Amino acid sequence: KTSGCASDKADAGHASDSGSLRALLLQLVKSPRTEVTARLRGMPEPLLAQLAVELEASMEEEDSVGSATTSRDRRGSDDVGAKAARVSGESSGSSGIGSSSDEEETEQISLALCNEALGADSDDCDAFGESRQNEAQTDATPAQPASKSQVSRVRGVRKTHAGYIASVGMEYLEIGSFCVKTLDDAIDCHISLVQLKQLFTSRFGDGISFRSALTEAMHTMRSQRRASGFSPVEVYFCVRCLWMEGKNQMRTKELEKDISLWEIHASSRSESRRETLRERLETRRKAEEDKLRRKAEAERRRADRCVRRAADKRRRAERLRALISGALQKKSPVWQTWKVAELPAGLQLATLRLEHDCVCSILTLHDGSVRPGPLRKSIREAETDLEHLRAVQRSRGDDAACAELEARDVQAMTAFFASRLHQGSHR
Repeated sequence: KTSGCASDKADAGHASDSGSLRALLLQLVKSPRTEVTARLRGMPEPLLAQLAVELEASMEEEDSVGSATTSRDRRGSDDVGAKAARVSGESSGSSGIGSSSDEEETEQISLALCNEALGADSDDCDAFGESRQNEAQTDATPAQPASKSQVSRVRGVRKTHAGYIASVGMEYLEIGSFCVKTLDDAIDCHISLVQLKQLFTSRFGDGISFRSALTEAMHTMRSQRRASGFSPVEVYFCVRCLWMEGKNQMRTKELEKDISLWEIHASSRSESRRETLRERLETRRKAEEDKLRRKAEAERRRADRCVRRAADKRRRAERLRALISGALQKKSPVWQTWKVAELPAGLQLATLRLEHDCVCSILTLHDGSVRPGPLRKSIREAETDLEHLRAVQRSRGDDAACAELEARDVQAMTAFFASRLHQGSHR
């Protein structure tokens, strides 16, 4: 009982502080039904009215915010699901090197092979041209070595005692220029070799044989330099098979011999590595697809949780609204005296001895004026009066209805006083 009084006092305090209505509503929404009913019963009618208005505004606000949040979550989940489906479609559409639907995968495999076989530009390879220059210039005075910063800024160009060497690596094959005197010439050679490598990678990735791709790339490079007025680049070839024991680097200046050596020693290894990289890319693609699917499922579950929470909050708010409405009805004089939410149409409360202890019918005349009917102790009797008076009014007019009303009023008052005298005689 003490806690109940304390709760009633706290709730009464909320009536004067409109900013605390939301907090009170939050407490009521989270409380059990029996506790809410008990607290509402102890609240004054003005506070209940304020709570009803605030609850309606809160529900409208929650509906607008909740619909926007739900649509955003659904849209995010759909976007992730569409991306996962797109990745899955790309994965199922792969059909092997050379097909038009797999050009991107082929390019990735080819670029990875070129980068992994000898390094991006084969900086750490022994150069065939360098060894020949060493033999031809054994008595020459070695040139001063270049600074580290000068050499490291040009990838694929190495400084030797006789000059500079440019080289690139691809498919277990190193292609390099013979030693040139200046760094500018080495950079010029390296640009042509990089273009050769790009052309070879593109053609070889399209499914063209190693022989045809390399021959075409060499011919294109030489034609471009000749058309641009540059001097031809003398190159060497080095097939590097580092997995082999014994002699594992085979060098030559002849293109045909280099192709034959590559086909004998490196073709199977190259194909094996291409297959390994293909499997690696497929594994990576499947992992990405699984990740996107899990993310889409998580977004979908999150959106569903938000929907369920919003529905539960809405259900609790509607329950509270019904309880507040019921509490307001019970605070009204009609409920306290007659135990109904409202009187039927055409009836009103009246007072005989105590306030609102009677009910009477209301007869509306044709000129718009109203006449109260006889006082009754039950709603059913007042409804009977109203039906009879309206029937008389329809059949005989307002005067006859007013006369009937007065007669019934006299009868009702006589019966009332008679019952009072009878009760007094028994006492």
